[in-house]
Amino acid sequence: MVNKFDTKRLDDALGNDSAAAVTELIRLVIKGDIDAMVMLSVFWIGQPSDDLYLKGVKLLEVAAGKGNPEAQWRLGSIYLYGDRTIEPNVDIGLQWLERASKANFAWAKVNLADHYAGLGDSESMAKANALYEEASILGLNRTALTL
Repeated sequence: MVNKFDTKRLDDALGNDSAAAVTELIRLVIKGDIDAMVMLSVFWIGQPSDDLYLKGVKLLEVAAGKGNPEAQWRLGSIYLYGDRTIEPNVDIGLQWLERASKANFAWAKVNLADHYAGLGDSESMAKANALYEEASILGLNRTALTL
């Protein structure tokens, strides 16, 4: 099954009253709800404020540290490529992506595969192809990603 990372859950949570939805997400985060942590972090990361962006990244770090593979994937991608105020850190990015990949998060496998394919040597290409195949088995069609 393909890991869902689309914004439908966030849209469902936010509805038409984003202030109330954010308040509810914060309430759930305080209670330790890891899925709410990921949803709130995605919302904050998408805001133009660098302060909210950094709060979102910090919240992702908490959720990733608690083992949430979507948070691990998102955090790994941020560190691997860099984003806004976060400088790229390939080692940290790969560590988070590896953890998410081991949890069978398909998009993490694709990000890792893209990284290895970009290295170009035969050993890295073999890793990339294996990861693309694993993502495909989980339901991600690599050709659909390139359209």
